[in-house]
Amino acid sequence: MTTNPPKVIEHQKLYQIADRLNTIIESVIERGGEITESEMAALQQWKYSFQEKVASVCWMMQKLDADIANAKAIEERAKQYRKVRENIKDRIRKYLAWSMETADQKSVTVDIYKVILMAGKERVVVSDPNLLPRELVEEVVKVDLKPKTDEIKALLTQGIDVPGAVIESGESFVTIR
Repeated sequence: MTTNPPKVIEHQKLYQIADRLNTIIESVIERGGEITESEMAALQQWKYSFQEKVASVCWMMQKLDADIANAKAIEERAKQYRKVRENIKDRIRKYLAWSMETADQKSVTVDIYKVILMAGKERVVVSDPNLLPRELVEEVVKVDLKPKTDEIKALLTQGIDVPGAVIESGESFVTIR
């Protein structure tokens, strides 16, 4: 003979079911472990409802795990999408600068855009920090030397030779307003 599972108690929150189960168990313990048939039926019914509610909570957590994994995948794709677009924009900007430089065009105004070709900014390129005079480098916590590029640039601009450093111009670039 098969028995049907107890009926699930509807519209109860998990903490309410747990509290009701605890109340029944405490009542049985207070009476020395004596349990009536109706208490046994109620205990089974509340225990079954508790298990069903736990299963629902577990399903929700599993669904949230899937949603989180999906969100992470979307974030990763969005990050890659953004990086690709940034690289494309950079290549187009360099292409435009090269084209304007080749055509000897310093400024172009088209519709709402004004494109200006700017000369690359000068920067100090230190080929070997170990060759720089000590007064032109900062010692940092690491063993590496950090060149004092502002001071080196000032000396090089004045025509003073600094071993291990030269001034070179960066790539031309455009500004778009």
